Amino acid sequence: MGIFFTYLGLEFKKSIKVWKKTVCGMFLMLAVLAVGVAAVSIVLLQSQVFPVVDVAFTVPQGDKMTRMAMRVVEGMDSVKSICRFRYADRETALLKLREGEVQAVIDLPENFYEDVDSGVNTPAHIYFSSEGGDFALPVEVFRELLADGVSLLQTAEAGVYASLSIADQYSAPVGKEQIGNQIALLYMGEVMKRDGIFVKNVCSPWGTVNDVQYYFCAMVLLVLLMGGLNYGFLYQRQGRVVARKLALYGMGRWKMSLAKVTVMTGMLWAAGLLLYAAGCVASAVSGLGFIQPHVKTACGLLLPCVSMAAYFHVVYACAGNRMQGMTAVLALNLIMVIGSGLLLPAAYLPEMVGRLGEWMPLHVWSRYCLDLLFGTNPFWNPENLGDMLRMAGICAAGTGIGALALWKDT
Repeated sequence: MGIFFTYLGLEFKKSIKVWKKTVCGMFLMLAVLAVGVAAVSIVLLQSQVFPVVDVAFTVPQGDKMTRMAMRVVEGMDSVKSICRFRYADRETALLKLREGEVQAVIDLPENFYEDVDSGVNTPAHIYFSSEGGDFALPVEVFRELLADGVSLLQTAEAGVYASLSIADQYSAPVGKEQIGNQIALLYMGEVMKRDGIFVKNVCSPWGTVNDVQYYFCAMVLLVLLMGGLNYGFLYQRQGRVVARKLALYGMGRWKMSLAKVTVMTGMLWAAGLLLYAAGCVASAVSGLGFIQPHVKTACGLLLPCVSMAAYFHVVYACAGNRMQGMTAVLALNLIMVIGSGLLLPAAYLPEMVGRLGEWMPLHVWSRYCLDLLFGTNPFWNPENLGDMLRMAGICAAGTGIGALALWKDT
């Protein structure tokens, strides 16, 4: 065991010298990846944005109550996600509709709110653009939203009229105006609760995390993966002579593989801790609060680092030399980045690619790290037991296959 620890110490000293030289390169790579990930995310989000319909409202200047009611409607989440209101006089609104600046015009007559409140059914005129284009689907969605709103108002009105009719039959001691107002308020209070749907049911390609958290984890994994290109010094051809010499003293390929995996794990873990600390600082300074420092999280980063080190070991060992190993690592990294849904979430990938990506090691590392960094139970979560076992399997298989490859190569 003395020879093993001596060899391990020498490899660590060599790796520290190399690691110091590559720290600047690592942060440069991080900056490039940050710009690239930001660009990809912006393009992705813009491509998925649902075009908002511009709707012109013709509300008379002196009609304050109608304007106030429209501002309440405009502030609802379900409305803001579909349309954007503009206020103009009738002639200007219709001109903008013909020129394509707005896609719909709602022409409200004077004293519209007072008429509705007093029970007078004053009609509102609604105009839609005849041209479809990019707004064909959004306009249809707006039509549906408008129809739903009208249906809700009709139901409320029918409920008020029915209650007033019953009150007339049984000579209610309360006045009609008070009964109508109370029923309308109760009904609208129930209707307003529908906004809870938009809070409770959220469909996101990033799962339970937000886009900032998802892409921070993606950048960490990308830096660690691309950092594997720096570990070729452990597999230089001149090292074979040293390996044969050490074999005479009982230093077998298994021990040598274990030492190389241990060295790479230390370098990966140190880089991971630096990135984690940088993320915590950036989160605190920016006020975003997307990640919090936790000792258990820092310890939990060790497991994917060990698994990743075993992956690098088997690739370099099977490649046979430094340059071929670096080329193989780069090629495999690119395949995993594209196929496992790291930069582009799996929800946007073809179904076949998404299924293949689930079998890639990067998919396991990404899923585990997302829960580790942003989950409710850092470091240990029973739901992640399967991912932990898979990473342990990658570690054992990578170390063993790498040892066999080293033995055949010498």
